[in-house]
Amino acid sequence: VNITVEEEGEEVPDPEVIELSNYNDYNISCFDGSNGWVEVTISENVGNAPFDITLSLDGEIIGEFFDIDLGESVLFDNLSAGQNYLIEVWDENYVESGGSENCAAQAVFEMTQPDPLSVNLSAFEYDCGTEVSCFGAEDAIISTEINGGNINDSSDDPGYVFTWEEQNADGSWSILGGEINSTLTNIGAGFYVVTVEDWYSAGSEVEYCFATDTIEIFQPEELIITEQS
Repeated sequence: VNITVEEEGEEVPDPEVIELSNYNDYNISCFDGSNGWVEVTISENVGNAPFDITLSLDGEIIGEFFDIDLGESVLFDNLSAGQNYLIEVWDENYVESGGSENCAAQAVFEMTQPDPLSVNLSAFEYDCGTEVSCFGAEDAIISTEINGGNINDSSDDPGYVFTWEEQNADGSWSILGGEINSTLTNIGAGFYVVTVEDWYSAGSEVEYCFATDTIEIFQPEELIITEQS
């Protein structure tokens, strides 16, 4: 019995096929996610049906199917990242002999994931030591530094999606409509938060991958002129 590993969308080889989930060349769409899957198909005229199929991770069985017929597929899902996944297939001869007949197959594979998505905010500081030049002005500039995530390596623009919010006087938050860039400009003092989605997650139905960061923008004290009597 022979097993080969292939990525989703490629030609299916015989006799047994292991097909892995594929999210932009990762098997898990987001760091620390659990939407990976592996499908095992038993091709025709291989071994003696029925078959038993198990999936293990680091030596511990995490899933199993019994009495699988020729041509039938089984799906192990809700998988997380790991290097030592093991698929084992036994046919009827192996099971009935108690393991003495050599009609078993194994395949080791890895489930990969992107690096953690992170964002850090920073603001330009004026000579006066604050991020706004004068009291009541709206000339602050916030920049983002982003790392990781499931990005589009084939493009100069990895395609991060930004949502900016500003804290209101009552402590609630309001989305700044139209602000979709990595830099936020022409803003006054207060608290601001950005939420970043990576290229693969944005607009898709896979696990939601995002990162957030908050920053406070300061302004100088109000300049007040008083009369001297």
